[in-house]
Amino acid sequence: MATETKQAEKELTVEERLKALYQLQTLLSEIDRIKTLRGELPLEVKDLEDEIEGLNTRIQNFKNEAEELRKKASQAKNRDTKRARCHCKIHGATKQCAQQQRI
Repeated sequence: MATETKQAEKELTVEERLKALYQLQTLLSEIDRIKTLRGELPLEVKDLEDEIEGLNTRIQNFKNEAEELRKKASQAKNRDTKRARCHCKIHGATKQCAQQQRI
């Protein structure tokens, strides 16, 4: 039996050996590619985490800006209301001024 196995190995043609070698090289290349990808994965994760942090910062800045604009709008509205009240006091309280104050 041992001689049959040795004889079978000897009977492999050059073409079969080259095909087997090509398949082996293809598998080794794929393994190398996966190892390289696995090595780069922590860098990819870090880049994505940094991007998320940057986007969260932008969101917070937009929220802060929106709050600041709301405050300014409220202050402007209060200022206009005070001006209207002063105007009514100076020119006398009329029914029309009282209605404007409610608006």
